Amino acid sequence: MLRLLGELASHRPAPDLDRAATHYRQADAIAREFGMRPLQARCHFALGELHVNVGKPDDARAQLAAADELFAVMGMTDWRKRVNAPGVLLKS
Repeated sequence: MLRLLGELASHRPAPDLDRAATHYRQADAIAREFGMRPLQARCHFALGELHVNVGKPDDARAQLAAADELFAVMGMTDWRKRVNAPGVLLKS
């Protein structure tokens, strides 16, 4: 639910990126507590995209690397393709 709230906050006509990041971090904390690695990886991916959108490439790389590592361990190849897509760090 929190990840979805993050999606809603980040994709509305006037995005609230701070609120979105808060929701993603809360969802990630719960995911870690309960061992929900797919959710944890999706939260890292979403945070990486947020950092790209606000011009924080180093933070974006760190979040995307964390997402990629989790997706790799779980064999989630389609999500790894999204993380490693050419230009993912160049979105605006």
